[in-house]
Amino acid sequence: MFAEWYKPGGCLEYPLDGAAGIVDALVRGLEKFGGRISLQSHVEKIVVENDRAIGVKLRSGQVSILILNEY
Repeated sequence: MFAEWYKPGGCLEYPLDGAAGIVDALVRGLEKFGGRISLQSHVEKIVVENDRAIGVKLRSGQVSILILNEY
């Protein structure tokens, strides 16, 4: 793989903002569709319904349920 860089016309491609750019894009995509990220949150239980994970219950007591539009 690295040998490809040394071939004529070869180049190394990487995100302009580095790894943080990838993370930022993932967060933007998540928030665009109503999602959110909770940092330093301890998951107490994964909420399961009909054999599918649909949400989480945090140690703080907060429950977040995923709402899916199935196509």
